[in-house]
Amino acid sequence: MPTARDGRAELEGDSLGVGLVAGLLWEPREGTRLGVGYRSQVRHNLRGDVDFTPDGAGIAATLSALTGRFVDTGAEARITLPDQLSFGLYQELGEDLAVVAEAQLTHWSLFDELRVRFDNPAEADSVTEENLEDSWFFALGALWRPTGALTVRFGAAHDQTPIRTRYRTPRIPDNDRWWLAAGLSWRVGTNFAVDLAYTHIFVEDSRVRLTTAGIGNTFRGNLDARYDNAIDIVTLAGRITW
Repeated sequence: MPTARDGRAELEGDSLGVGLVAGLLWEPREGTRLGVGYRSQVRHNLRGDVDFTPDGAGIAATLSALTGRFVDTGAEARITLPDQLSFGLYQELGEDLAVVAEAQLTHWSLFDELRVRFDNPAEADSVTEENLEDSWFFALGALWRPTGALTVRFGAAHDQTPIRTRYRTPRIPDNDRWWLAAGLSWRVGTNFAVDLAYTHIFVEDSRVRLTTAGIGNTFRGNLDARYDNAIDIVTLAGRITW
């Protein structure tokens, strides 16, 4: 919980990025399909404003008067979102059953730090060390069609976190994840279908340990926290085709 010595900085920004998506699908024989896809890096130059809310103890106000820091100002941050390479397989095991598999590599290792630069020359850059690692996502599932109108789907996945333990922050206290999912599609007539799905994501427990001695943490203080997360996703959608 915030205390009298805790202040807040709220940063909002906008950016426009352009990327490339390409893919290739090969069907070596009937009922077997192999795919490969690539999504390029997207570079963003976010531009916006930062609003400072001083602490109740008056420490920020004193430092602001002495140094000119902690004053609302403009800010920018340059971020490159990683490229991705994915592989897919679809294999029919009869008229009513098929298996699907996917592997995806994300090039997170290009993201070393999150640096925010301020228009106010008295305000030092806000730097968060990231030092992310490349990560893999693996998924395996099946499709069963008991009738011509109904398709049942189920599967599992493992999602590696790109975050190293020593660089984990409360901004994204992520860890490895395991997915379990099930769903169905029901076709009503020739042009309309209803999709229903449920996903539960098991997130491994994570811990954050930050000290004022770390890069960029001088005014952030110490933090020792444990995170116990789980995610549930329910989706309901209707599809019209023509």
